[in-house]
This record gives sequence, C-alpha cells and structure tokens, in this order.
Amino acid sequence: MLFFLRVKVSAQRLLCVALATIACVPAVVQARPAKVDRLLQLTTRPKPKHLLLAFGGKLPDENPFTNHRPPSAPEYSILKSIASVLPKSIANFEKAYPGATYAALGRDSVLMADVLSAYYDSIGQPGRIVRINASGGSFTGKAADIVDFLQTTTPLDFEHPARSRGFVVFDRTSYTHRGDTYRSQARVVMEAIYGELHRRGHDTEALTRKINIISFGPGYSQVDDAKLGTYFAAQQAHQANTPGDAPTAFLPTPGFSEDEAMWHDTFGKFTRKGQRVTTKPGKHFSLEHRETILWEQFEIMKLVRSPEFRRHVEEASKALGINAPHVGG
Repeated sequence: MLFFLRVKVSAQRLLCVALATIACVPAVVQARPAKVDRLLQLTTRPKPKHLLLAFGGKLPDENPFTNHRPPSAPEYSILKSIASVLPKSIANFEKAYPGATYAALGRDSVLMADVLSAYYDSIGQPGRIVRINASGGSFTGKAADIVDFLQTTTPLDFEHPARSRGFVVFDRTSYTHRGDTYRSQARVVMEAIYGELHRRGHDTEALTRKINIISFGPGYSQVDDAKLGTYFAAQQAHQANTPGDAPTAFLPTPGFSEDEAMWHDTFGKFTRKGQRVTTKPGKHFSLEHRETILWEQFEIMKLVRSPEFRRHVEEASKALGINAPHVGG
C-alpha cells in the first residue's frame, strides 16, 4: 500500500510538471525588471530614452512586451510604413529647418515624435525633439498662457530667437482659420508665438526660417529648393505686411500618426502657478493598450538604429542636396 501511494504521488508530480501552464504549479516566466514594468504606470507616454534607461542603456535582443493588437489591425502595419516614410520626413525637416528643435504638438504627433526622438538620440543628438503636451481643450483664450506654457515646458527662446537653433512645431493639422468661429490648435499656438515675438520687438520676417509650422501626412511629398523658395517668400511677405501674425500656411512633409499611439485621454486645461503654466494628462487607457505602445516603441528603436534605416536617411537627404544628420550633431 505504501509503495502504491508513492507511485501515485510521483505520477501526480510528473503530471504537474507537464501541465505547468494549466494547473498544479505556475509556469516559469522570465520576469521583466521592475523599472521596466514601472514604465506602464507613467502618467504620460514614455519617451524612447525612458525605455532605454529602463533597460540599463542597452535594449535586449528580444522584445519583452506583448503586442495586444490582432495582426489584421490596420495599425499593426505602421512599422512597415516607418521604414519607408520616416527617412524622407527627416530629410524634409533638415532641408527646411536644419538643426532646429522639432516640437510635437498634442497627442496626434507622439508617434512621429517617438520615431524622430529615437533616431536623433541614436546618433548622439538628444533634445532635438520635444513635446508640447496640450490639446484643444487646454487653451484658455489667453495667448499669455500659451507663451508661458511653452516657456515652462519647451526650450523655445523668446528672448534671443535669432540666436537659437530654431523651433519648429509639427502636427497633423489642417491649420484651419475661419474667422472667430474656429482655429485649429496649431494655428492658435503659432498665433501666440508670433504675437509674442512681435510684442518683444523681434523681426518676425527674418524668423520665418527659424520658427514655423509643419504638417505631416501620408500623401505629402518631399520638398525641394523651388518649393521652399516659394513657401518662405510668401511667409516673409506676410510678415512684412502684417508683422506678428501667424504664418499663413504650413510646410507639408511626409509622415503619419495613429490613434492607437495615445497613452491617455486629452490633456486638461492650462493651470497657472505664477509664471509657470502646465497641463495634466487625461485618464489612462487600458494596461494592454499601454503595453502595446511599449512593444511598438521597442520595435521602433530597433528599427531606427539599424544600418539600413540610416542608409535610407542618407539617401533621402542626398536626394534633397543635403548631408544627413551626423553622429554628435
């Protein structure tokens, strides 16, 4: 009887090992470092540099995050688009505004911001991409709130703009202006920026090549010298006639966005404390949604660090008659 019991117990143990993922004992799962999982709790979408820091400065070979989207989802193919579109975007940005700070406006632009940040960080040019964490509902109707918000959260230099490396806002925007009834958030921001520059006595006509607006979209083509000449001539003429008014049009460039890239609901209204103006992000989306974003960011970082991607940037830049951004700036 004792022998029978021992055999029975041994058989049960073998069965438990064989079916570990189903019952008896937990399956062995390789845990992620706690600081990596803490990324999921950040109030705003992490930046690529946060992901890199969480892994101690070096990405692992395998993506530790789970993509919770079905392979058939339209957003699933966005990584394929990045490889072909973003080198042209980078070349466009550098052709029009070489060496500038590029500022992503709102949540629509965060995917573009991630790709650009990951690329510039990888070639030793950190800080080239910043985020303007505001939504349409953030605005109070006071231009001073926008100006102080930008001074609080971005490197835009209102004191010495001509000596700065430039500050170019980018967004997926129509840049619409319909009198007093409606203005897109990009238009509202540019009106505040140019109005403040003019108020401080700066030559806004001379600043159109340093401080301006880009709209990105999948149907836009690359710029060339002729297009840029026409665009900037129109902007300078407008500033000569109505100094301090917002640029009349955006510069189109190839790019993309996806609603699935949003980490949380819309940003709240501007909150002032003295000269500091800030916003708070909206409610978090689901944990699975946020983990999918981290999965995508990991794949983006691997992609833009590849020799193939950098070669495509060099080719796109050469096509526009410029040198590709180089390591160290």
